[in-house]
Amino acid sequence: MTPVLPFGEGYRLLRLHELYPEGAQLSLDAVRQEIRERLLTEQSQRRQERWETELRGRYQPRLMGDTK
Repeated sequence: MTPVLPFGEGYRLLRLHELYPEGAQLSLDAVRQEIRERLLTEQSQRRQERWETELRGRYQPRLMGDTK
């Protein structure tokens, strides 16, 4: 079995499948909650990517043995 990282590809589908069995009808509140969680996850990923880019630009990576 392939491990699924939290909030990685496929995580949300596995979680939904565990919460709601096949053929279940979702309430409007459940759908709204899922959309809200998905948006928060995507915003968090974009924020982390932005921070990584900013830090890479601010602090240029250097090899420890590099004396250039």
